[in-house]
Formats: sequence, C-alpha cells, structure tokens
Amino acid sequence: MCADSIGPKLFSGVGGQLDFVYGASRSKGGVPIIAMPSSNAMRDGSVISKIVPMLKQGAGVVTTRNHVRYVVTEFGVAELYGKTIRQRAQA
Repeated sequence: MCADSIGPKLFSGVGGQLDFVYGASRSKGGVPIIAMPSSNAMRDGSVISKIVPMLKQGAGVVTTRNHVRYVVTEFGVAELYGKTIRQRAQA
C-alpha cells in the first residue's frame, strides 16, 4: 500500500499507517482494517481505480502486502491475509 505519494511525488508526510496496522495486529483481538474508496474522480470527469496490480514507478511502499489483512471499499470486504497474489487479486 502506498499512502504518502503519487508516483515519485510526495503529497503527505510520514504518517502512522504502518503503526496502525502493526498495533492492530498485535493487540488482543485487534484486526487491521484499511478502509478506502475504490476510485478517484479526476478533474476531466474520468475515474481511476485506487486498487491496482502494482504501484506507479517511484511510489513508496508504506505497508507491505504481507501486512494488509482486510481492505474495505464501498463494494465490500476483501480478506487478503495469507493469500497468494492470484487469490488477493480475485478478492
């Protein structure tokens, strides 16, 4: 997951996403959940997906795929923990 850049351009500072994921994973009964809209509306009226098979060149990885457990969008929940790359894409 990339949470601080668009390609090589930083748009936010160092945040706490990985701290949240790690803390939720380690706490008793805790589960890390990433909630996000599935797409962005662009100024020209087009829509681009925020869920992609790979990050743009130069984008920074904030949270590795091995640490992402659940992703929730307006379309539902994808449980990704422990799944292969193919299973993650299908979810």
